[in-house]
Amino acid sequence: MLIDIVNAEATVFSGNASFVRLPGKEGSLGILPGHIPLLTWLREGVIYIRRQEGDEQVYVSGGLAEVMPQGVTVLADTAVRTTGMDEARASQARTQALNRTHDRLDAMRYAAARAELLTSLKRGR
Repeated sequence: MLIDIVNAEATVFSGNASFVRLPGKEGSLGILPGHIPLLTWLREGVIYIRRQEGDEQVYVSGGLAEVMPQGVTVLADTAVRTTGMDEARASQARTQALNRTHDRLDAMRYAAARAELLTSLKRGR
């Protein structure tokens, strides 16, 4: 099934998957190909994508997901692809995110900084 994850600025992930786990407002949702149509709000969390080439993870700060039998489309408030972050990048992202959390000029930059911080904290352990 086709998975598309977009935020206000760009497409963060687009590709085929055999399974997706979404952080729904009412709890985690597991989606397989052929799932019945569904529209749901997302809470802050990580979207796990199982692919033949290897698993992917995308942090979202919230948003909306449309599930159709042929795929899933996520419209995220903020989305950051976390797959493949190494220790050096995680440390750098953590430092930058910590610095930016003190700068609340607008909600979008704050949410992006928080996403980077949570991602780096998960990867940097």
